[in-house]
Amino acid sequence: MLGTLLLLSIARRGHTTVSSSLKYEIRRQKHSLISDWKPYLIYNPKKMYKSRKSEVPRPYRVSVEGNIGSGKSTFLSYFERFSEVEIYLEPLDRWRDVQGYNVLDLLYSDLTKWNLTFQHMVQLSRVNIQTSTSSKTVQMFERSVQNNRYCFGEMAYKGGLLSDVEYTIFDKWYSWVSDNTDIGLDLIGLFLFN
Repeated sequence: MLGTLLLLSIARRGHTTVSSSLKYEIRRQKHSLISDWKPYLIYNPKKMYKSRKSEVPRPYRVSVEGNIGSGKSTFLSYFERFSEVEIYLEPLDRWRDVQGYNVLDLLYSDLTKWNLTFQHMVQLSRVNIQTSTSSKTVQMFERSVQNNRYCFGEMAYKGGLLSDVEYTIFDKWYSWVSDNTDIGLDLIGLFLFN
């Protein structure tokens, strides 16, 4: 279903360069491949998240969100076979080597001490990904900067892992990014582990 909705949503936006092979494959596979994941929610995020409108045409942006182990990477890897789709998996390597520091390990070693550092690194890497230029028709992301702000950032704050001032700085940085860059998404698919 998510693949079919992705295709319909791309067509509505006026991307006529989607190949017939991608259209055919999504239709052919929708019952066997897509139904294995049971997407919980698919929605258009434009009303939920503000973002500066791009001055130039950009690819159709899809974020695939979900719990660890819910099938995001596997779902995205399916679309790698299509030349008009560019896939961005979660940038774990970037988080594991920040000038020799493994920020992911630091986070797990002391959640309170390293949470803001990790949130900033995740936000920076996701902004770099979501604002990257591409000649492809579709960009698909494993999670988004919006997810980092409104899911992981909120959980960290409500869980006491970010202080009031840390949360305020984190939020101001996100607000500046969304006001001054085009991080907009066209479709979000959310998978929950069953």
